[in-house]
Amino acid sequence: MRENLPDNAILRAWKATLGRCGRRPAVLGADGSVLRTFAEIEAEAVAVESALDQCKPESVVAVEIGNSERWPALLLALFRRRCIPLPLGGHLGGAEREAALQTCRAAAIVTIANDALTVQCRATSDASWDGRSPDFLKLTSGTTNAPRAIRFRAEQLVADCEHICATMGITGRDLNYGAIPFSHSYGFSNLLTPLLCRGVPLVATGDRMPRALLDGL
Repeated sequence: MRENLPDNAILRAWKATLGRCGRRPAVLGADGSVLRTFAEIEAEAVAVESALDQCKPESVVAVEIGNSERWPALLLALFRRRCIPLPLGGHLGGAEREAALQTCRAAAIVTIANDALTVQCRATSDASWDGRSPDFLKLTSGTTNAPRAIRFRAEQLVADCEHICATMGITGRDLNYGAIPFSHSYGFSNLLTPLLCRGVPLVATGDRMPRALLDGL
């Protein structure tokens, strides 16, 4: 694990989760197979971080990998590089996707090709931030249908996770079924942050409602 980590609330919570959960199943497939333990997520995050050397600190890195089991490790690696993740949904078309990337001044985009993560750098000016840079960006079209980015700090993402888990009674004894996109705000806060911050395992599936309920749940 990288020393002298930035004061990132998700990384602090993950350290506690890893120490508590260790080799427990963390990410499962729709067939019930274990895709990642918590310890394997940590090992993968270390490996992925070395592949992000071309991504500068405080640069925006778009993530377009669907509901992949690689999401938790990639998120940890980006935070450790002090990059700013920008989740992208697969529903975005060519022009809309490019507009989102330009609006957020994404310096790179991470996709999956041949079952491996691929980092593609983009020609873009360095992002400048008023004061402290954000830790995370969420896309929204608002009421204008034009892409806009909302800035988040890691502590705000953790607070959102804690409120959701407390309100819905979600604990580490539960299993979240990922039938909504991890890239969506609700999917991210209901599935990924509970796994990293509270040790709530999840099922990674590309199925959507209602088929996910009929075939997987």
